[in-house]
Amino acid sequence: MFSIIIPAIGNDISLAVLQATVGSVIAQRHITDVIIVADDLNLEKAKQINSQYPVTKMVSSCKPGFASACNAGLAAAGGELISYLQPGDLVDEHYFADKIEYLTTHSECDACYGQHRYTDKNHNTKRYPLYTDSTRYAREHLVNFLSGTYLPQSSIVWRKAYLIRRAGHNEDYAVESDIELFVRSIFHGLRIIAVAGESTIAIASVPGYLGTAATLAGVENWRQVLRIRKKMFADLRKFSFEEDDCFLALGTFLFDRWMTLRHEHREVAIEFLEFAKKVCWPLPVKGGAIVRLAAMILGPDRAIELLQPAGKKRK
Repeated sequence: MFSIIIPAIGNDISLAVLQATVGSVIAQRHITDVIIVADDLNLEKAKQINSQYPVTKMVSSCKPGFASACNAGLAAAGGELISYLQPGDLVDEHYFADKIEYLTTHSECDACYGQHRYTDKNHNTKRYPLYTDSTRYAREHLVNFLSGTYLPQSSIVWRKAYLIRRAGHNEDYAVESDIELFVRSIFHGLRIIAVAGESTIAIASVPGYLGTAATLAGVENWRQVLRIRKKMFADLRKFSFEEDDCFLALGTFLFDRWMTLRHEHREVAIEFLEFAKKVCWPLPVKGGAIVRLAAMILGPDRAIELLQPAGKKRK
């Protein structure tokens, strides 16, 4: 009934980390299989786990990239419902139960998600709230995703048939293909609902796994982030989501990336700023009265350059 896909790619992941994740997963009810998609760095470890846990399937990642690994896992999955985990994610034994039960009894929904609590390697905990609880509010998800507030991939359970109809993750993108998939799905009428349940808790970042944040370190990867946002902007118009809150959310995301990158990666930061000006301008600037007044007179970008020099972040 249910398959979990674990892309083990990009980093030399320790055997202990993979064992910890798979060990937490096999305790779930309704498990059909656990698909480990491994690149050359992790292939032998995936084979060891495959021999240790009969429920696992080992798939060699023929193409590089997270999106390709997710799609390879999707093709190999035997379950009707799908979720994705990262190496290092640990889930309690009831983590997926409420979501699986809901989709089993509500055939009208394409996906659902649940409460998610994330603990990083420094033991800091962040809770992702159920910020919308009805399929009627898919547009609210769109606004949140455009602004940079995402549902963690591990909090969502999808129908396999729906992912196949959407052609899975877009392999043209080396980063953020999970975000692009979700937004693309909303444009195509995704029916998703929140499922309450305090048992849905994930703990991530087992020591020894570097995580995926490093994939955004390079300038070219930031350009891919921008490329995805340009596609989202085009799709807002194509699918008649031309509403002020959507443009404001996207414009604010772009402006915030300019602020983040403007000192270390000036050239790509300017690309984000120029596109923000096409999407929604002028944008409101958070800060004290002086900052807001300067933004009104000089424009948001000039006000920030003047009043928030290098090393000082927007509150």
